[in-house]
Amino acid sequence: MTEMRQHIFWMTVVLLGMAFFNSSCRRLSFIDDADAQLKFSADTVKFDTVFTTVGSATRSFKIYNTYNQQLRISEISLAGGEGSIFRMNVDGFPGDVFSDIEIPANDSIYIFVEVTVDPDGEPLPFIVEDSIRFVTNNNEQFVQLVAWGQNAHFFDGAILCDEVWENDLPYVIYNSLLVDTLCSLTIREGCRIYMHGGSSFFVLGTLFIEGESDSLVRFEGDRLEGFFDDIPGQWEGISLLRGSSGHQIRYAEIKNANYGILAGLQSTNPDPGSYLGDATAPDLVI
Repeated sequence: MTEMRQHIFWMTVVLLGMAFFNSSCRRLSFIDDADAQLKFSADTVKFDTVFTTVGSATRSFKIYNTYNQQLRISEISLAGGEGSIFRMNVDGFPGDVFSDIEIPANDSIYIFVEVTVDPDGEPLPFIVEDSIRFVTNNNEQFVQLVAWGQNAHFFDGAILCDEVWENDLPYVIYNSLLVDTLCSLTIREGCRIYMHGGSSFFVLGTLFIEGESDSLVRFEGDRLEGFFDDIPGQWEGISLLRGSSGHQIRYAEIKNANYGILAGLQSTNPDPGSYLGDATAPDLVI
């Protein structure tokens, strides 16, 4: 009787092992058809204008396995390799090249992409391109990457005195800017000033804005994606501090700020009581 029980026990172990093995084989069954195609949520990933040396917002797209079996992507890589100005993250992992990425049946994964554009000295926006290469069962597919780069003048917590800004490149302000006491800043017509999140434009001296009706001086946030066009509160505003005087502001467009222009403040901690909100100022003398 004991021998019979042992025999039954070992037969059960063998049968369970075979069932587990067969189940594992089924789970690890991958499509090997050379015609198998990945499906993408986008065939091109586009970035709005990106200031040189400044990282972009993150874009994403999905890769779909539309088959009833698992799919193995033998390679996902940036065509530009390590030298690419684009960066990717595959399902939570950053890198330039990925191997043997598996997607379960009727499932999908995310790819995230960013870009940092190198400066080239050109005043006009310029296009930069790359692509992501996918190899599945020796079948190649590509998703294109396209961005517009824009060179700019950058100021980070700057204190200015007796400067003139010409309309050659955009001006990008980080961590606020101060025109010092007994100093002036002249901004020529057509200049574009982009303020980073939370930054202020403080004036202790004198501010001259020389816009024209057909060539405004524009102040706005530095998020250039279309989604941010009309969102307020992206930066603080222009603060004409107490003791400053002689300001002349002609045809200035101020947008995306918490306030437009505040005058007569005691310090660099504005409390917007009396102010000019987001608006186009055709002619102000303060």
